[in-house]
This record gives sequence, C-alpha cells and structure tokens, in this order.
Amino acid sequence: CSWPAYLEEKSMQPNFSKLVEYCNLWRNYEDIEDAWSSVVDVANYFAEHQNYIAQFSGPGHWNDPDMLVIGNFGLSYDQSKAQMAIWCILAAPLFISADLANMKPEFKSILVNSVAISINQDPMGIAGRRIYKKKGLEIWRKPILPQNKRHFSYGIVFLSKRTGMPTILYRKATEL
Repeated sequence: CSWPAYLEEKSMQPNFSKLVEYCNLWRNYEDIEDAWSSVVDVANYFAEHQNYIAQFSGPGHWNDPDMLVIGNFGLSYDQSKAQMAIWCILAAPLFISADLANMKPEFKSILVNSVAISINQDPMGIAGRRIYKKKGLEIWRKPILPQNKRHFSYGIVFLSKRTGMPTILYRKATEL
C-alpha cells in the first residue's frame, strides 16, 4: 500500500491506526533508487520519523522503506551490507529489486545472511531505531528475543557514512 507515501507528499498525516487494521504493509516515503544517496535518504527519513511511525510496525503490519537494491549497479559491496543491516533493524519487508540469477555471489551472500534475517524476522516484530548520530557515525538498535525479565537482547548496527580513514567509536554497553 503506497497510500501513506502519497499523503505525506501532500503534507497530510496518514491514519496509521487504520493502516494497521486493514493493511499488512505500507510505503512511507519516496521510491528508492539504485544509489547510495537514495538509501541514505530513506534511512534518514525513517530515523527522523521513528518516534511516530515505529509504533505502528509489528507482527502482521509493517512500515516499508521500499526494496533492497542490493546486487544491482548503484551500491558497493559495503553499501549493500549497510542497506541490508538497516532494513533488518527497521523490521522492514525484505523485497529484492535485482536479478538473482545473474547476481554476484558476494551480493547474494548479503541477502541470505542468516543472522541479519533472524534479527529482521524476530517474532516480536519491533522496529529498531537510530539511537546515535554524530559526525557521520550512527548506531541503530532493535529489541529482539530472548528477553530476560524486562531486559531485551538487541540487534545493533554501527554505521559509518564517513569516507577516508577508519574511525574509532567508543560507547559503553549501557549507552546502547
């Protein structure tokens, strides 16, 4: 269902409660393009709106950031891994927009990564969130099972959008 994306283009607020009632998934934003800048744009949209839209995602009803463009021509191998990681943290549908029959094995390996898929398809279906952003570095977190009393396990993504030299980021586990 692309209805929310069309409404938001017109600065209208979709009724997400109704979407949850009648739809299994819905597009929230513009069409993705086979380019890293587009992947970043979509991820930024979800991060900037996460405090509102994440609550409507769960088993049987999902926010859809659009297709995975992994294995086409616009993303590098590392950018492809980043898209898969973010989509999995978002609990997004993993629709593939690529020719699987002619895809290079290294890109196919991203799409079948069992750890990433298990985080994406965690039974709780909680959408993850960006919890840190500074100077091109981001941390994304998604609660997953198992749960111990009131404490979740987490899927974590460390994402660098920087170019150039490697960067060291120090964070205490309690900050995640």
